[in-house]
Amino acid sequence: MEEEIQRLIATALGEVPPEVLIRGGTLLNVLTEEVIPGVDVAISGGRIAYIGHRFEGEISRDTLVMDARGLFMAPGFIDPHCHLDFVFQVREYSRFALPKGTTTVVTEAAMVANAGGPRAVRWFLKEAMGAPLRVFLLCPSVIPPFPQFEQSAGFPREAFEELIAEDFCLGLGETYWPRMVMDRDSDMLGRFAEVMKRGKRLEGHTAGARGRRLQAYISSGISSCHEATSQQEALELLRLGCAVMIRQGYIRQELPEVAPLRGKLRDLRNLMLCTDLLDPETLMERGALDWAVREAIARGFSPMEAIKMVTLNPATYFGLKDLGLLAPGRRADILLFEGLRELRIKAVFLDGQLVAEDGKLLSDPPPFSYPPEAMDSFRLRPLEPSHFRVPHQGKKVRVRALEVKNDTITAESWVELPVRSGNVCANPERDVLKAAQILR
Repeated sequence: MEEEIQRLIATALGEVPPEVLIRGGTLLNVLTEEVIPGVDVAISGGRIAYIGHRFEGEISRDTLVMDARGLFMAPGFIDPHCHLDFVFQVREYSRFALPKGTTTVVTEAAMVANAGGPRAVRWFLKEAMGAPLRVFLLCPSVIPPFPQFEQSAGFPREAFEELIAEDFCLGLGETYWPRMVMDRDSDMLGRFAEVMKRGKRLEGHTAGARGRRLQAYISSGISSCHEATSQQEALELLRLGCAVMIRQGYIRQELPEVAPLRGKLRDLRNLMLCTDLLDPETLMERGALDWAVREAIARGFSPMEAIKMVTLNPATYFGLKDLGLLAPGRRADILLFEGLRELRIKAVFLDGQLVAEDGKLLSDPPPFSYPPEAMDSFRLRPLEPSHFRVPHQGKKVRVRALEVKNDTITAESWVELPVRSGNVCANPERDVLKAAQILR
């Protein structure tokens, strides 16, 4: 470390050549909110040694010199809440997300934990840490989410204590509020206390919590939520000191509903953008956080405000002191792009290395194969029509149903259904269908 500091000092003073020199870009300073043209950035050992007008000093034939005239410069984007254990491998996610500006992600791991327990989380970590992307983890929380209704591989206390102690683990993943407020789950309370003792974050899931229940939940230590679906919900969370991560992803896109809040706030430091869940089609065709930034700008945030919500704000929230801004001594995660509103990413530096240009990675992500036992988590008994039989005597019956309000929201409803041969039947003509959850 001492040698690294010595080299940074010498590079800043022009005594030794930088490894990378970016010339003449227009800097977006997310601290002072200035747009500064004609800025040079000298990089050594993956960190910024100098950033300012006209770097004067030694340049060797090994120095990568990049002309950034006509381009904007910003810190690499940080996704503060996502699920890389969702539908694709991390290496394939990085193939498309990194060239579009996402250099750092904070990912949940609850899906793999539910499916395969601690060993599955270790496999996932091994893949994530080898991908060309900066990955931080949130420790799996409610595994399974609703134990009175479902089973899972589980994530025991020993596994939790081992993982939460790691530097790359920034806190406890999203915890559904009923487990804390209604159930007062002793195991969860103990895990919350351990996370708070370590000074790490407790990520929230406040959907459905209002008033005193919401305050009780936040009093347990919850510090953020990504579930605000309107400006009113977001404002209530912000007033209670809870950071708000606005979702713009595959399943939920809440910017249209939450963005009008912008006109009511003077201080945006507790606002962030996140993708939560992304599917391959959205990632490839629309983008990742770059898409969220463009949408935020289109909804009334300034380009500087939108970019701060994926750089300085998440870095500050998670205590990532090396990330989120471009300044001497910080990690050299740098984006070069055209168009302050269009955000056309031209080049991406990660840890001072040029890793992507014109929307493409410069080298393939390293291969990774999960062990054979990872492919054996589904163990279903044969399903028969009789499994879907709902017995009842009579000719008709009034039953409770789920009314689909939109792609993700349902409401309780009551419908009358016919009974034939002692079986409650669906009614497709009225769009009333049977649904089943089949455990793995």
